[in-house]
Amino acid sequence: MIAKPYKMIVMLSLSLMLAAGQAVLFPAPIAQAQVLGSDQLNTHDRQVLFEEIPLVQLLSEQDGYAKTVCAGSGLNNIKPSPAGPIILIPNAGDLSVAGSNVSIKLDPSGQITFVPRTQGQLIRVPVNLNDKPYIAPTTNDSGKSNKDDVTPTKEVVSLTLNEGLQLMDHGHLVWTANNQGPYGNGFGLPGHIAACDPQFNESVYKDFRDSLQKDATPEP
Repeated sequence: MIAKPYKMIVMLSLSLMLAAGQAVLFPAPIAQAQVLGSDQLNTHDRQVLFEEIPLVQLLSEQDGYAKTVCAGSGLNNIKPSPAGPIILIPNAGDLSVAGSNVSIKLDPSGQITFVPRTQGQLIRVPVNLNDKPYIAPTTNDSGKSNKDDVTPTKEVVSLTLNEGLQLMDHGHLVWTANNQGPYGNGFGLPGHIAACDPQFNESVYKDFRDSLQKDATPEP
């Protein structure tokens, strides 16, 4: 069977792009977009990011109030929108890189990037991102961080998925709620929308909140 001309043109174009070393993006499920670019994988945090963390879609934000809707638990369980990119944030807590909060941008193609949480700001990252070895902060004999040895940083407008995972593997990208809540793992918190977290239980959270208030109340 003779291939139709337009098919031959498409195949030739793809061959030329690959030969030139150019990236060819195909619409694909998010799971296929994962790029494992580290020798020391933080498998727990990756599991939470892709399969477990309750995420909400950020619709708008004004005067510190975020209008959101439930998106799903974990990136692999959220479908891209053909209408355009969507912005995702944790239901509770933030994703933070060296004090810079970031959101997740999910394009219709399934491509994932990390962008500043606040529009117009930048993301602070280690200057040796994508280079080896990573420079980790060291401590002196007293256990305090040596100011001169702290990882030098630079500011960027966005991070690829691979860069974000590298930062996560080395402890630079963290979910700030990961050790909070009634279960001590970031789950079960009301966050933006309590119903977005399948582990949220009103009575359990109330007991947890009451215990915190009791501990914070000074004895007479």
